[in-house]
Amino acid sequence: MVPALEKIIQESDSIVFFGGAGVSTESGIPDFRSVDGLYHQKYDYPPETILSHTFWEQNPEEFYRFYRDKLIVKGARPNAAHLRLAKLEREGRLKAVVTQNIDGLHQAAGSKTVYELHGSTLRNYCTGCGKFYDIDFIANSTGVPRCPDCGGIVKPDVVLYEEGLDDEVVSGAVQAIRRADTLIVGGGIANTFLAAAGYSVGTSLYEPELVDDAKKVMAKAKELGKTLPLPVDVVTAKELAPGQTATVCDVDKVPADEMILDVGPKTVELYAGLLQKAATVVWNGPVGAFETDPFGAGTKALAEALAASPAFVVVGGGDSVAAVESYGLADKMGYISTGGGASLELLEGKLLPSVAALQDRGE
Repeated sequence: MVPALEKIIQESDSIVFFGGAGVSTESGIPDFRSVDGLYHQKYDYPPETILSHTFWEQNPEEFYRFYRDKLIVKGARPNAAHLRLAKLEREGRLKAVVTQNIDGLHQAAGSKTVYELHGSTLRNYCTGCGKFYDIDFIANSTGVPRCPDCGGIVKPDVVLYEEGLDDEVVSGAVQAIRRADTLIVGGGIANTFLAAAGYSVGTSLYEPELVDDAKKVMAKAKELGKTLPLPVDVVTAKELAPGQTATVCDVDKVPADEMILDVGPKTVELYAGLLQKAATVVWNGPVGAFETDPFGAGTKALAEALAASPAFVVVGGGDSVAAVESYGLADKMGYISTGGGASLELLEGKLLPSVAALQDRGE
């Protein structure tokens, strides 16, 4: 362990750990964006489509086939990180683990106070009568699993895409904007903002159900006098695959049959200029499909700009951490956390479950 981090741990009595996919990769559980991640698997539908509420409703058999194949991981064992956290809890130093992971490995390692933001594959419930079932019920079933008591579909107790998004999301985004001078969007979320701004995004991955919310965020940013720059040029290709022919074009000229996979050089220059003026930067998410050549130039350039920036840089989320580590720039950042979702909720001003637990204990 890094000596400086070990020193902090030894001097702390009330630690809360925020973690994401990177914690479990050493246990053989794939993350999303790495070379072997879920986003690189080949199925009839993209994984992010399969793992959506709409797909679960409309194509349940394909959903459960993918779910059994990729999300139920049997035989995985806690790794050194899980075990160390459990040990810290037994010693009284660690008060809670807040995780985005759904594998239950923190509990398997012995951790008692674990808050699972995205649910768990170990729990499943009947959508009809509410009865709960264990992981083996789904794993050993065929087709669409149904409750023996009432015949209702048994759904994994995990948060799918499209679930849990309501007015609180917009409110949280507005609160985050209030705390910032500039909000830079990149990656898949930028496509939603581009669509909200009236641009065609071709066949790009974006969330049409959030376009109205994006418009509200942009309007609020303007009202508050905040800067919310959008990409001015992008890198497109027919599909997300290695060796694709990449094209750089302005955002108003995205081909109808291509998808946006990275920001372009003019956008990098724009964003880098803004970053040089910042005192504090919170980075949550790469600006392109950095792990697939040739769509990583934007993320690498911005990572290098942050490394050279005088700002204090906070990197949040497993994908962002993977990016800066792959470029050898992790030691140039001010603070790194694999808890991307938890970091954003903290910035939104939400009371996280772990913090609430500490308050309840008077700590």
